[in-house]
Amino acid sequence: MDKAIVAQIVNTHGVKGEVKVVSLMDSPELVLNYDQFYLENGNDQLHVNRIRVHKQMLLIVFDEIKSMDEAEDYKGTYLYVPSSDLPPIEEGTYYLHDLEGITVYTDEGECLGRVDSIIETGARNVFSVLDDEKNEILLPNIEDVVLNIDLDDRRMTVHLMPGLRD
Repeated sequence: MDKAIVAQIVNTHGVKGEVKVVSLMDSPELVLNYDQFYLENGNDQLHVNRIRVHKQMLLIVFDEIKSMDEAEDYKGTYLYVPSSDLPPIEEGTYYLHDLEGITVYTDEGECLGRVDSIIETGARNVFSVLDDEKNEILLPNIEDVVLNIDLDDRRMTVHLMPGLRD
């Protein structure tokens, strides 16, 4: 199953197993559409019993978590949904998980490698690109650097500004 991260359990809330969850989508309300989440292994699931928005966070009671002690074990856990269940997006936009593994080329045609991960810094995302020898280059997602993203061809074209490679 192709899955996408939509949220992360960050803390417990109360003594009955309720957890604080941060939405990794544009708004917390988008996570309200899901009644179950998959864990990283893709097999284990958490089923929503109750969910509400509180101070830009989500408070969720899952059927599988019965106490604060059990909830502690889930701190830091990412919550996934099938990619096919994500809401449609506008043309020319993309989900971050769609960019992982995409091949990165310079505007001069040099292959830099593939996007290994995306670092969310708050101000802008940074693409970690690894070549075949596992050398890393960090590319900020700004229009002076990222010139084009073609999801159909799985290709990103970038301009290497001075200092990005060194």
